[in-house]
Amino acid sequence: MAGPGRGYSKLPSERVRRNKDGYDENGFVVPREKKTQDKLELPEWDGVVRGPELSAHPQGDAWHPQTIKWWETWRKSPQAMYCIDTDWESLFMGAIVYGRIMRGVSNTALAALTGELRKREGMFGAALEDRLRLGMGETTETIKEDIGIEVEVQKTVSYFDMVNQRVAEAQENKGKDRDATGRDSTT
Repeated sequence: MAGPGRGYSKLPSERVRRNKDGYDENGFVVPREKKTQDKLELPEWDGVVRGPELSAHPQGDAWHPQTIKWWETWRKSPQAMYCIDTDWESLFMGAIVYGRIMRGVSNTALAALTGELRKREGMFGAALEDRLRLGMGETTETIKEDIGIEVEVQKTVSYFDMVNQRVAEAQENKGKDRDATGRDSTT
């Protein structure tokens, strides 16, 4: 029986879990290894436009040109090679959301709609972060290395920008310290 205020038993013999930890030869808990998901290598797009044409807007409105472009981008993406009918239905709902955003909405509605669109696009691996999370794309290690290199380059560039700015400020201040005759006022 569980103790007061607890919905579970702390006694190992009474615990019921599917993800039980193992024990080593000394009786120490050894956490179970997580199952590794097979990586889905997205091939280069093969040039075949997949999926249905963007069907008529549910309210009979004309689609915004950016929405049509968004839809065609998905039809030509490597992810489209794996989409089935239900995936295209989900993307169609995303097209409706995208169209509403493109037509302009209030800030409150915009926040809700962009969150919904981001969620839908994330399920299909729209951004690099999504593809890394889903295990898609080039070898994940290569992408991580590229990201690491890019971060280091940005840090270096930022550092040199800061140094250049300080040098410029020092030269500017030095010019202010000179008197009208061109001599340093500190001498």
